[in-house]
Order: sequence, then structure tokens, then C-alpha cells
Amino acid sequence: MQFFYRWFYKNLPLKNLSTDGNVALLTTAESKRLRALQRLGILLSAAIGAIGVLLLYVPKYWHPEWFFTHDISVFGNAITLPIGFMLYSFVLVFIELELLTMLNIYCLHQMAVATGFLHYHNHNNADVRKTLLQVSLEKKDKDIIRYGINPLEGMNVKALFVWNLLIKLKATLSNMLFKFLVQRMLGRYALQWVKDFGGLPIFAAWNAWGTHQVLQQGRVVIMGQNLVETTALHIYNRFESLAPYEELVFNTLQFVAISKRDYHANHACLAKALIEHFGLKKPDTAFDKTAYYAALKQAPHSIGQLCKMIVVLGFLLDGYLSTRELKKLEELRQLHMLSDSKSEITLLLKNMLNGKGLEELIKKYLSTESITTPTKANH
Repeated sequence: MQFFYRWFYKNLPLKNLSTDGNVALLTTAESKRLRALQRLGILLSAAIGAIGVLLLYVPKYWHPEWFFTHDISVFGNAITLPIGFMLYSFVLVFIELELLTMLNIYCLHQMAVATGFLHYHNHNNADVRKTLLQVSLEKKDKDIIRYGINPLEGMNVKALFVWNLLIKLKATLSNMLFKFLVQRMLGRYALQWVKDFGGLPIFAAWNAWGTHQVLQQGRVVIMGQNLVETTALHIYNRFESLAPYEELVFNTLQFVAISKRDYHANHACLAKALIEHFGLKKPDTAFDKTAYYAALKQAPHSIGQLCKMIVVLGFLLDGYLSTRELKKLEELRQLHMLSDSKSEITLLLKNMLNGKGLEELIKKYLSTESITTPTKANH
């Protein structure tokens, strides 16, 4: 299906929208476009879920003769297998998933156009297309691994697999729970059609929530990569070389990745911007947090400020701060290695998500004159 998704993406129209010329900031009009596209995607995905339930069960009750069955005997007990209905269900699920994927691709494509992230000059760029399609398909961007950075270092991979599997089965498990509760409350008086059609709001809600998550993540990726581009230019302007502290900067990227415990396109983008430009190499020794903290404390002021900015920026780039991550930042504050308060970092995250940029963070840590930010291509 990848070929079809690429074809669909390639043939989506590029509208001529007026933008303010700054990729890292959103105007009021651009923010309204994004919200409108997100609302449209959420409503359509909920409708797809509701219609899917109706198309699944209405024929079953109105025309049961359409679905053939097969009787088998198991240990002397006769069991009827609804083969026809099962095949019909598989076809409907496949169609629904494809419609939701196409909806995600369309909405993210339009959001990228509305912010200036996507334009005529880069519409066919393989990296841009890959980034947007990966978000649409809810695939993790693991490009950061090729730079020697592993977010899951030291983590129980089996437990992570089980957790991700439960997340993917969320709608089915919720529907099973609903049917169980109805059965327990109504007992033998529970009508089968009540249990079947009762799943309609559940699947509609899960579809809406899932699309909201995808589009919100798309917004984070679009705004985050624009910010990485802008921040990287400030860093290039401030530092001609990071020698002899390349290892410390590399370990800072590793520290961020391990702290977030997830793969993200924006972290890969940040790693690429620094590693390729400054020629950073993966250290021969494994990452050690205690040794990293000691090296950071002993680093010159300018390098230390750069690393601290990378830490804060890295924690913000996936658009989410968990309780565990906030505790990690508090640990750095307790060690006098970070001065940003919880409220300040939360405000920075809010500003990033709302398209207000992170100029305050850059000025605070780099202490250099502002440079010209990249502009959106004229349409």
C-alpha cells in the first residue's frame, strides 16, 4: 500500500495560500486554518467509525441470508461459524482503515501547506514526504538510530511491545468491555442488537481520538522541524566548531533520547542537524548519566549553555511532557544544572504548540544576536 499512499500524497493539490514568511511562527490566520483542518479530520473520522458499525450490523439483521455459516463439531458439541459475516467484517475493517489513513494524509498535507512547511519547491522532496506519511501512518521515525542514538537503551523491549499492542487494540477492547458490562447489568434480557449497535459511539469516539492524536502529532512535527531549522542556524552562527566537546554534545542528544524513551521525527531532525554539521561521532563508551552530569558541570560556559538548551529543546520537541520527564528536569534543577522552572518550560511548550516560536529560549542560552530565520517559499 505504500505506493498507493505516495501516489495519493503526490496528487493532492497545493493551494496558493498567503503566509507571513516565517516558518517557525504562526499568524492568527494560519492558526485558524490548522484548527479548522483538525476539526474537519476529527468529525470525518468519527463519522467513518459510526457508519462502519451501521454497515457492519444493519445487513446482519435485515438480510441474515446474505451471510453463509458452517457447522462443525468440537468434542461432540455443534458450533456454527459465521464465516460469511467474518469475511464481510474483515473487508469493512480494511476499507475503514484505508479511509482513515487517506483522511490523515489529506489533513496533514493541508496543514503542512497552511504553515508553509510544504510548498511547490519541496512537495516532491523524499524526506518531507516520508516525514508526513510516517505521521499519517502512525509509524515511528527511527532515523535517529543511524546516528548511533538509541532512545530505548536499557529498556525492557518485551514490556514495550505488550503496551503498544494494547494501545492498537484499544477500540476492540473497549467494545468488549462495553458488551461485558451490558451483559452483567441486563443479564439474559440483554438483546444482542443492543450490544452490537452499542459499540457505535465507542468506535466513533476512538476514531475521533485517534485522528486527533495523529493530527496533533503532525502539528508538533511541522512546528518542531521548523524550529529545529531555525535553532540550528543560530547554533551554526554561534559556533564554528564544537571541538573538543563533541562527545559531550553527542551525549546530550543521547540523554534527551533516553529521557523521552521514544522515537520521534523531531529528535531525529535535531540529531541530524548537529551531528552532520559538526561531524559528531558516537563515543566508544556506553552512555553513563553520572559521567555525563560531571562532564556538563565542568564544560566551559558557552558549551554548557548549548547543551542545556539542547536538553530543554529536546524535551519540548515531541510536544509532550510526562510526569517522569518533569521529574527529570526537576532533578537537573536540584543539581543546579538547569535554571528553567516547571512553569517556564510548560509555557515554552505551549508557545511552541501555538506557533509562537522559542526565541526566548535561544536568546537565553546562546546569548548571540538574532539571525535571519528561514522564510516560507512564495507560492
